[in-house]
Amino acid sequence: MPYFIGEYIYDKEPEKRDSVRPAHRDYLRTLFDRRKVVLSGPLADESQGFVVYHADSLEEAQELLKNDPYNTQGGATVRGPREWNVLLRADYLPAG
Repeated sequence: MPYFIGEYIYDKEPEKRDSVRPAHRDYLRTLFDRRKVVLSGPLADESQGFVVYHADSLEEAQELLKNDPYNTQGGATVRGPREWNVLLRADYLPAG
């Protein structure tokens, strides 16, 4: 199962981003519990964030990212997903 990266470029005005953030995190938590999200989080400067999906196909990853509240409700410009060719991974991460 391949990995895909989604990118969030946060709006310059934090009010919208902050208002959508709880729904965004709940959504990612649901996907994490289903083993569809491997990693997620913002950069330390909070200018953008990333999510790594473990999806069956590009189409599935596109659907997961499309349904993210940051995409459906605003707060960030959502880019991707892009397939990631993982060369090294920790044993506790799902095989690609």
